[in-house]
Amino acid sequence: MEKSTRTLYWQIHLENTRLLVKGIKRLHRGYQHKQSKNDLNRDSSWQLSELRNFVIGEYRDSIQNDDYLAQNPYAELFRFRFPTPDVHGMVTVDSFQLSGMLLLYHQLQILENLPADLLAEAYETLCNSICGILEADMCYLVSRQTTDTRMLCASSIAENGLDEQPTIKELGALLDQVKDNKKFIEPVFGIFLEQNDTDAVESHNANADTEKEKGKEKEKKEETDSLILSITLYDKASKLRNEQVYLICQRKGKARWSDNIDKTLRLVRDTLFLRGRLAQALARDLTELLTVAREFRSIRRKSPKSGPLKILHISDLHVTKSNFEPLINDIQKLKLEDAPFDFLVITGDVVQGRYAARDLEQNYDCAAKVIRALAMRMWGENQDGKRVLRQDWKRRTIVIPGNHDYASMNELETQHGENHRASESGRPAAQEGSAMAKFTYYINFVRKLLNVEIGELIDNGLNELRCYDKMGVAFLCANTSIMANPSRNNKVHLDKHFVERAAWRLSTEKEKPVVVFLAHHGPDYKIDYVADEYLEPFICHEITQHFAAALSLGSPSEQKKALRKLEDDMNHLVVSGGDKLENDFIQAWLMKNEPGELPSGIEDKVIKRRKNTRLYSQLQFLIEQLEKVEFERDINERYQKIIAEVNRARLLSEKDQQFYNDVFDNLDKDLIPAVCLSGHTHLWGEERAGKNCTHRYAAKRFSWVKTVLRTPGGKELTQERYLNYGVCEIPTAKPFCESDILYHRREEPVTP
Repeated sequence: MEKSTRTLYWQIHLENTRLLVKGIKRLHRGYQHKQSKNDLNRDSSWQLSELRNFVIGEYRDSIQNDDYLAQNPYAELFRFRFPTPDVHGMVTVDSFQLSGMLLLYHQLQILENLPADLLAEAYETLCNSICGILEADMCYLVSRQTTDTRMLCASSIAENGLDEQPTIKELGALLDQVKDNKKFIEPVFGIFLEQNDTDAVESHNANADTEKEKGKEKEKKEETDSLILSITLYDKASKLRNEQVYLICQRKGKARWSDNIDKTLRLVRDTLFLRGRLAQALARDLTELLTVAREFRSIRRKSPKSGPLKILHISDLHVTKSNFEPLINDIQKLKLEDAPFDFLVITGDVVQGRYAARDLEQNYDCAAKVIRALAMRMWGENQDGKRVLRQDWKRRTIVIPGNHDYASMNELETQHGENHRASESGRPAAQEGSAMAKFTYYINFVRKLLNVEIGELIDNGLNELRCYDKMGVAFLCANTSIMANPSRNNKVHLDKHFVERAAWRLSTEKEKPVVVFLAHHGPDYKIDYVADEYLEPFICHEITQHFAAALSLGSPSEQKKALRKLEDDMNHLVVSGGDKLENDFIQAWLMKNEPGELPSGIEDKVIKRRKNTRLYSQLQFLIEQLEKVEFERDINERYQKIIAEVNRARLLSEKDQQFYNDVFDNLDKDLIPAVCLSGHTHLWGEERAGKNCTHRYAAKRFSWVKTVLRTPGGKELTQERYLNYGVCEIPTAKPFCESDILYHRREEPVTP
């Protein structure tokens, strides 16, 4: 068949939509009548599974003696879509396609009188209906102006597709390929099918380094299929608008759309049978959809309206490519008895930061999988026979950076031609970059995971103010690692100017929201740069504090006496209650060495490791120098350098502590945060009342592993795992008492 004839043949498939509109309108009227008659719940009834049951029933009732009943109101529609009736019932796929068309018709009707705060949810359901029609896994509505691509909405995410969502950048690249005619064929204007080019796949694979990489590249190329439909928008003067909208549909593991173009075009016709009405709705709602996608004001609560808002608070995930799979498996076992939650708050240290660049990106990719799995566990819904996650989870999830999200940026090997600072020693390199360059991979991670507008976030140094008007709460998110530098990757700082701007902005709100302050280092965190310098698995804060205190004493004899006492303490291991397994240092040794049984003389093994630490080495050196005369100490450079470094770190800690407290006191006075949530310490933080904010909580490290005896009285060891999270409950009724704010610590065992 010649190309022109073939194109005409394809176009015919897209015509004759009058019967579709008429038939779906009748189905819609009939289903509404059934709803009112049975007094069905609207939210549960307008789902594809419920619609499918209705469509199948009406199809069966329209057939008699292998023919359609002429008097049946739906016979005309069924005869048009299925010329040959099947008395045994319609195919499952056909029923979902037809019910998807019915849902699409319904959504376009209710969009006409829908308030702006409900648009995102309604358009998401519309995208779900299109997935049902096209047998797609995901559907995206994307706005395009020149090369600027914006996500308007997307269908709900199935559990098996959580980690396969493209970013805005990737969707824009897909549209660029359509524009350049590099990857897609265009059977008719405005409909683009991914071209099945096997030769191109093999050519691409030929450049792979290994046979395994070739297989992965080919598998990826063959599995993902894309179909792009353009929705042309016009203004009131019937002129073509600058912005255009595209439906981008993708599926995996199914037959390619381009393998049977005739069938695909019939599906496209069924999707676009109301193209004009869809274009009108988009032209009307485009600005609102773009606004909703950027802001948080329209997000409504998940928890019961009669109760408090609920925040699930976690911190310090420290995800790596080696621990993320056990983490995801553990998350599936969480009970989350306090659900439903309104927010997920993650207060820093998303990944374990001390990695080279080639591993760091993988760590952040793994962290994204962990967070998506947690979101699915928190907010997943059973919809049409499968587990799905609504797209609003991204705007309910708040992630802030921690010191590991900075520290990871200071020891990167050069990758992708970028000039990152390099260090292989486990400490930051000497060269310093711009503040935001220190968070490059973290920024990319947040942008890809949550589709946030990153420009303003970068301008504010990763500090952010989020206002959720529908729930009467605002989150002040502070980047307390903004001043971190190569020589001190845990330098703590609170941006005074951002706090002042946030206070002014909130003062202009008509309804004053409840303010929640988020930071990796909480207002009660004791800044101790000496500990940051010397902490190792067998050194604790108490030891570093005694070390610094000894060197701050006035006379050399007092210093020597204090250091000798510290040396004696470090050569002994205090075991609480006589139970070796309850000792933190023994736990650290067991986690590092993973023996099958508790070794004899384990205290000596821990002490031996402690004697190999940097602090112990310097401690012995200082005691040795303090035995000498003052003149010899004065000319010893190593001695003078240790004293100077410790004193400098101690004085800088005091100075930064005072600045942090002053800024927070002003914030406390102006904004009066209802609650402050933080992390970093890896332990549950003790509540301590501030001048105004009486609720301050630090979450324990999210994943906690403990070595225990497999059986009481036995010798074999095993590991128990726990997931730790806090549940913060904030009352919504105003005014409320401070005592009404509650914080519950949850430690759930997840060992099989």
